[in-house]
Amino acid sequence: MLDHQKIILQNVMNDTQLFEKELMKSIRWLEAEDVQKLKNWLQTNLWRSHKEIIQRVFERTAA
Repeated sequence: MLDHQKIILQNVMNDTQLFEKELMKSIRWLEAEDVQKLKNWLQTNLWRSHKEIIQRVFERTAA
């Protein structure tokens, strides 16, 4: 499931609204361990282009 969500996020990364929606969905669907792996992957691969979205979504889901 984690690999599938990575592919989805890569495919929608040019549409920021859809990227944020899919990232939120990914966090809801994945197990806690996979969410941390996803976060690490995002920080390595998409941080430069989507830093604000990634931070916002993870802050929102941590609350």
